Amino acid sequence: TLHPQALAFHPRIRPLCVRICGAERTHPRSATMARERALELHTDHNLEPDQTAVILIGHGTARHSGSRAATLNVAGILRARPLFAEVHALFLDDQPAIESAYGLTRHRNLIVLPFLIGSGYHATRDIPRRLGLDLPKRATFPIAGYARDRFVVCDAGIGTRPQITGIILECARDAAVVRYESGHLVTVN
Repeated sequence: TLHPQALAFHPRIRPLCVRICGAERTHPRSATMARERALELHTDHNLEPDQTAVILIGHGTARHSGSRAATLNVAGILRARPLFAEVHALFLDDQPAIESAYGLTRHRNLIVLPFLIGSGYHATRDIPRRLGLDLPKRATFPIAGYARDRFVVCDAGIGTRPQITGIILECARDAAVVRYESGHLVTVN
């Protein structure tokens, strides 16, 4: 683990200015990526769209102030172009919590998309457990099974999709690059 301020003292990093920031916006392709993945899961599991709700799960505001807004934004975009019976945004750290999924929808199928960047504990253990899914020790995602009389398909974190690389590269390209020249900060576009 590297402490960001310590990077400035590293001889190879010193000429650079390192800026670490949280999410500033929801990338326009985030909703497209989520929609495409929901459709893939729908097809793979032969689910009826009118009997299927999509549940998008984000962290919430405890980890980053923009996390809740980003999750709600993507859920709203999915809801505006309806492909499924319902779309809900739920949260690991906020209300409505993951456990409320079963009370929010009467539909018999749930597609759960963790709107998380990686495949860490929350995506691979916490979300399925909180949904009541039986989870083998070495589960591969997506996992599917019955919980509370519903058929639930729980995917890996959306950030594990191959398309995320292109989004990250695009964001990095769009960001201003800052470096030192002769002791002064210079912004390079």
